[in-house]
Amino acid sequence: SPGPLLEELGWRGFALPQLLKKFDPLTAAVILGLMWWAWH
Repeated sequence: SPGPLLEELGWRGFALPQLLKKFDPLTAAVILGLMWWAWH
């Protein structure tokens, strides 16, 4: 099923670049991790 692949594209292909525009890489990764945790 393509679900996990599409999810990764969403998190890393869209959300991470948007976060990196506003935050340093460590902060962006932590925020993304919290978003992923809340999603699951």
